[in-house]
Amino acid sequence: MVNGGTPPLKLLLVTDEVEQRVHIGHALAETGLDCQIDAVEAFQSAFQALRANRHDICLLDFDLKGYGGRYLLRMAREEGWQVPFLLLLGDDDERDEEADLEFCAREYVYKDMLRPVALRRSIRHALKKSRIQGQLA
Repeated sequence: MVNGGTPPLKLLLVTDEVEQRVHIGHALAETGLDCQIDAVEAFQSAFQALRANRHDICLLDFDLKGYGGRYLLRMAREEGWQVPFLLLLGDDDERDEEADLEFCAREYVYKDMLRPVALRRSIRHALKKSRIQGQLA
């Protein structure tokens, strides 16, 4: 534990691109956040990890091969999982705000603009929004 006894942030990273996992890992290391990162690369592994409810936040590649990120978000809503999602979008991913609300997305970051400062802000914002929604429920 770092940060005065505060447990590390348990982060699930879901992407099937090895280069992206490495890049995100480096960016996370530079954020200054104390993170425990579990990385998975397939829909089924992500589904099982989310079902186990061990993570504080999920960074999800919207372009995940197979069922895709949007389907995983839909499953999260249907299963009632409360973990906040930070979507990793590519240049050609369309942001549909109505769908965002429907699929319980909390925050976005574009893969090509992934910088430590932006990543830290997005993670904190997603966690804060999740806590507020939890208090209102």
